[in-house]
Amino acid sequence: MLSLTNVSKRFGGHDAVRAVNVQFQPGVIYGLLGKNGAGKTSVLSMIGNRTLPDSGTILLDGVSVVDDAPAQRRMFLSNEAWPYPLYSTLSGIFSLVAYYYGDFDRELAGRMLRSFGIGPADRFGRLSEGKRQAVKAILALCTPTDYVMCDEPTKGLDATGRETLYRYILEAYDRRERTIILSTHAIAEVEGIIEHAVVLDGGTVLESFDLSNLVNQGVTLTAERGVMDSYLDKTHPRVMSRQSLGNLSIVAVHGTVRGDLPAGIVSRPLDLQSYVIQLTSGGNL
Repeated sequence: MLSLTNVSKRFGGHDAVRAVNVQFQPGVIYGLLGKNGAGKTSVLSMIGNRTLPDSGTILLDGVSVVDDAPAQRRMFLSNEAWPYPLYSTLSGIFSLVAYYYGDFDRELAGRMLRSFGIGPADRFGRLSEGKRQAVKAILALCTPTDYVMCDEPTKGLDATGRETLYRYILEAYDRRERTIILSTHAIAEVEGIIEHAVVLDGGTVLESFDLSNLVNQGVTLTAERGVMDSYLDKTHPRVMSRQSLGNLSIVAVHGTVRGDLPAGIVSRPLDLQSYVIQLTSGGNL
């Protein structure tokens, strides 16, 4: 298990991460979700030992990941950084990664390269942004680590490329079950992939929940304004946002609605993207 306890990090007087407490269980696909500046990249950078926390602990099965080579070999972080020679061939990069991490899945890597129109003799420094992103994902998914972390893995990919990458994420997970953490803004696209959501805002964890429990996280209620006002006055639910459309009132409520709703009020569960938007900004649906 990968656990963060009271992890904090400041950059230039700004709290990028504030007392984060979260656990990532083995064999689960996670979504690390939140707005720009929520702290997602900083959290992954500290887990991947690219940045050191100012305080708190990051443990992998009880061992600190800081400067511990065996622990670091069990994790792979794919983010904006490229720690390999820019103009080496991709085949050569794969060999470097295999030397450090072990049994690199060259069969899967070859199929992924072909799907993205990339050759093993191509050089990373001469690839387009989208193809560079695909190569980073290939390294992450084909390296035999127990924890794979991908920061905005579909950045620069078109719709077809994103769909292709999601398919390979699931295939790689089936081939070798491991923990995968996807930090992404494309929340609607990953809802069918991730099993557990960790929502960050302002550098701290707002919520952590299984997607199977999403139906209990929040709902929208729609009714005529007078009916809605009367209901809210009597029940006092936790309202995340409210908007009007003519005589209709649309309210996003945190959690489930207890008891039977009065006549005239229609309830529907929030999808993951709508829920995260409501939770982190109180924005209108």
